[in-house]
Amino acid sequence: MAHAARYAEDWGLVGHEDAVASLRHALESDRLSHAYLLSGPEGCGKATLAIRIAQALNCEAEERPCLDCPGCRRVAAGEVPDVERVMPGGVCDENSHDHAS
Repeated sequence: MAHAARYAEDWGLVGHEDAVASLRHALESDRLSHAYLLSGPEGCGKATLAIRIAQALNCEAEERPCLDCPGCRRVAAGEVPDVERVMPGGVCDENSHDHAS
């Protein structure tokens, strides 16, 4: 468990040790799933974990995500066209119409 806690800390997360350890193992063994569903209450770190996964996939360093290379910085800045944050209501940020239809 000490390694799992260090991995979560390296990813800039508090908690989520098991999730980070599992994702890190999947990255290292090149066995990522095609999709991950992150759920939980507001403010628990879902968006941060999702960003870290994207950073790990775009990272140029040996230890992924390094959070400092150009790939990691581009993801954090929202400058990677293949990384899009989807939230309730979809990706549209227009509030003038009903997103449920």
